[in-house]
Amino acid sequence: MKTIKNNQPTNDNNRVFFIISILSWLLFLVTAWLSIGLPYSFNFKFFWLTISFDFETDVYYPLVMHFVFHYIVFIFTFVMATFAFLVYMTYRDDNNVTDGMLGKYSKFHFIPLLCISALFIIGESIDESKGRLNTVMYIFNFIFTSIGLASLIFIRVQTKIESPWYAIFAIKEGTYSCLIVLLIYNIGFNFTYYGLYEINDNKYAGNWKTGCGIAFAIIIGIANLVLSNIFQDVMIAIMNILIYVGMIINYYNTDIDIRNESNATGEGIIDIIILSLSGCSILFFVLRHKSIICK
Repeated sequence: MKTIKNNQPTNDNNRVFFIISILSWLLFLVTAWLSIGLPYSFNFKFFWLTISFDFETDVYYPLVMHFVFHYIVFIFTFVMATFAFLVYMTYRDDNNVTDGMLGKYSKFHFIPLLCISALFIIGESIDESKGRLNTVMYIFNFIFTSIGLASLIFIRVQTKIESPWYAIFAIKEGTYSCLIVLLIYNIGFNFTYYGLYEINDNKYAGNWKTGCGIAFAIIIGIANLVLSNIFQDVMIAIMNILIYVGMIINYYNTDIDIRNESNATGEGIIDIIILSLSGCSILFFVLRHKSIICK
């Protein structure tokens, strides 16, 4: 196996991208882990501009995950990303890893990482005593989420790591896949709540909340299922399950009278259907993998 001298990429151009890569990973990990504590109150928690509540609300909020699952999906991603970075650093003198990370297009993986770091910074800049958001936060949240999602899907396709298997799993099928799912969720969540933020008419706001709650419960789930099957990626399906379990618990933990007042009568059923489809996808992956091994 050809190795890289002095643990550095073989040319000046790749050396620059290697340094940018390391700095972007570090910024991403630092902002990610800091978000666990900031901003935080005993009543609610923000990751990016997604929110969850650690108490029973008197209003139903669509697409919101249960407080515990809100933590689980993000912290699981942080752990996966930290492991991926450690693998990346450990095998930085291995052409299989560095060529995969610093390929013609994959070397631009710093773009989605910087966008995601910006999302954490936006979330961490919220005044936790007031919990107030503003239009500028929402606009930049949309910009960074859109760029991050589009570029990360492209980078995931372009990243070609042949070995070791746990480098492939941690970086491409772990970190990248988890972040793609969260970015898709973030688009639906913030489109819904930016609309509510801008709407002053209570009747129109109620219709918006009901419509977006149903529409994005379908769109988020189906988008993840499609990507999971295109990439043959079980991690996307697992993350989809965790998100929808969180949404289902939040839905059924809300008093039925409150749900009826919000016209949220079908969202729980949609969430259960998406959850079931995600479970079927995982079963399909397992059976397919088993059949390949048996051959």
